[in-house]
Amino acid sequence: MKKLISVSLILLACMSFTCKAQSFPKFLVAVTKPNVNVRQAPNSSAAVITKAPLGTVFEMVSKQTGWYEVKEALTGKKGYISASVSKLCPDTDPYYPRTTDDIVDITEFENISKRQNSETTVTYGFRSKDKMKTNIIYASLSTTTADTSGRMRSYENYYKGKQMGWYIVLDEETDYEGIVQSKLDKPILVFRESSGKAGIYIQGIYYKDANNPFE
Repeated sequence: MKKLISVSLILLACMSFTCKAQSFPKFLVAVTKPNVNVRQAPNSSAAVITKAPLGTVFEMVSKQTGWYEVKEALTGKKGYISASVSKLCPDTDPYYPRTTDDIVDITEFENISKRQNSETTVTYGFRSKDKMKTNIIYASLSTTTADTSGRMRSYENYYKGKQMGWYIVLDEETDYEGIVQSKLDKPILVFRESSGKAGIYIQGIYYKDANNPFE
């Protein structure tokens, strides 16, 4: 009898875990203005909990007149953002899609911005030490700026985070060997692009597959 009860409890625990793992939010809220206030209540006089930079993505908890109740993907902390400075993104929206695709199948993504006298290439690379056993993701960020005089400036940052099924949260800075150096104040959120292109969105900015010149 004791063995039967133990087996039942194990099965119940497994079922609970499975349900939780598949519980994806249906809607996301993307910040569309710089330094947006996240407040304690849905009114403009409520206390400011924190400020969210342009491109930050939250999970939507509820919708109220002129406001969204949102939740941070990493910490689970909740707050309210005005609908006038944010965008509700359903799971069919190509800019902030919900997806269960494995993002580390393609390892390098780049964004190139051109100005009158310079060109900056920003490249993110993602890797997993053992994709079959862990959801820990390592990322490198390389930035190179070249100006018309021929001068080039380059630097590289390293990050560590977790793959959460349909997005990646990068929340730690590491050295090139993956040893954690510090925690990030704001997690970097990475979403798979879902409209047929081999690209991703990082904090609302599109990066194309660096290995696909025809994209």
